[in-house]
Amino acid sequence: MRHRGRPERWRDRLSRAAYGDDAGRWAGRLKNPLVFVVLPLVLTGALVSSVFGIGGARSAESGHGVRGTFTAEDCTSQKCGRRRGVFVPDDGTAPRRVEIQGGVSSYHQRVRAIDPGGGTVYPLGTHMGLLYAIMLPLSGCGLLAWLLWAVGFARVFVPEVREDPWADQDEPGA
Repeated sequence: MRHRGRPERWRDRLSRAAYGDDAGRWAGRLKNPLVFVVLPLVLTGALVSSVFGIGGARSAESGHGVRGTFTAEDCTSQKCGRRRGVFVPDDGTAPRRVEIQGGVSSYHQRVRAIDPGGGTVYPLGTHMGLLYAIMLPLSGCGLLAWLLWAVGFARVFVPEVREDPWADQDEPGA
């Protein structure tokens, strides 16, 4: 019998025969390495970045830390988000080399910043804490959803081992 639409491929027929009807649906997803490699790496990177960045960002957003002036000195690429430079505190302590999270668009630019500690300063009026506060649960939930999806995917392709219902009964004539 001929199909009206996409003809059934031998691979689809084999996968349905071996693994059931669910396997045909999952077979297309198996081919895409982005789902298995890139997506979990991006979600893990976002989760780790937000876990380690949220403390200082929220503290700076609240106004806790040492205020001063940041002067951008160098950058590894033309469009980098983090710039290294010199932070000169207003309280008279020694200047130090730090990184700034956003707020600098050119070399040798000066911006008012706040240093919550930890080697990273934040421009005054920044909302990096809000960004991390949004990114943390989204990346965590995304990674958990991917993990549950991957476990469900693995269960489709791993055959279930079933116990023999007659295994604990004696054989006749024994």
